[in-house]
Amino acid sequence: MRRTWVVALHLMYGLTLAVLLAVSSVVPISTLNGRSDWTLSSSFGWPEVAARVEALKGLHEVGFVATTGYQIAAELGYAMRDPDVVTISPRHDQYDYWFRPEDHLGQDALIVGDTRFGVEYVSRYFEELVPLEQVPYERFGYLIYEPAIYLGKRFRIPADE
Repeated sequence: MRRTWVVALHLMYGLTLAVLLAVSSVVPISTLNGRSDWTLSSSFGWPEVAARVEALKGLHEVGFVATTGYQIAAELGYAMRDPDVVTISPRHDQYDYWFRPEDHLGQDALIVGDTRFGVEYVSRYFEELVPLEQVPYERFGYLIYEPAIYLGKRFRIPADE
């Protein structure tokens, strides 16, 4: 490493990596290339979604807030500082142990879902599922992530559960 060109190469590599990491903390690099990486994109914009959910909770009398997947529940619960955000999903996860469906029968809920995966599974748990709004998160003119918020009316447990 005593040769000047080797040291310069190491410095350029480190600087390039540092710049890429700094940029990716603001916008996913894949988005800038015209691609979409759900894993990276879905971690952006949660403070805005949390603010909209809080505002909608003031407009609608809901018993709980749920999501369509554990990743979304974790992000939203953290952004809202609310450990009671739950998930209604076909995938078995830890939220199945934390959420007691029988305690919420008949209640309305705000549901946050990923527009790419839909809410078909969750709709079985409510008499009616009303789309309220989508919360787009954009940076530098690029759409990064856009979850949707629904109002689930009268929670129930499906007969096939």
